[in-house]
Amino acid sequence: MTKMPHRKAVRQLIKKFKETGSVHDATSSRRPSILTEESDISDRMLHSPKKSIRKLSQQVGVSYGTAHTALKKSLSLYPYKIKAVHELKPGNSAKRVAYCKWFLDFLDLEGEDILDVTFFTDEAYFHVSGYINSQNSRVWCEHNPHAFHDSPLHYEKIGV
Repeated sequence: MTKMPHRKAVRQLIKKFKETGSVHDATSSRRPSILTEESDISDRMLHSPKKSIRKLSQQVGVSYGTAHTALKKSLSLYPYKIKAVHELKPGNSAKRVAYCKWFLDFLDLEGEDILDVTFFTDEAYFHVSGYINSQNSRVWCEHNPHAFHDSPLHYEKIGV
């Protein structure tokens, strides 16, 4: 059994038809998105692709949302994270190979069950040297640049 529309809904459709000649909803009268500073945004992002949207919007004098729309829709730029990797020094390769050989020998000697009774803990480090969290770093590009940042293996920090 089909439900009948409420009489109020039918009256509203008749009223809309008399006023507009159609029962379709009118197009929304949203404010047009006109961005005249697009070339300035493009130049600034090409000059420094690590710039945040907030800083870009302040420099160009547009809202955060307008700057974000210009980057994604007009300029087809997308944010990519920079992957932080350990800076390898000349002697590191030999040390890594030696550790892997020791660990494999240790597993052969003790058996793989030793991993089930190994206790791993979490630690928190507070960096003293001004280390920046990579979660907040982005590069705006058309394609993923697969950017890497070589950094020292050990920063000056306090472990808790």
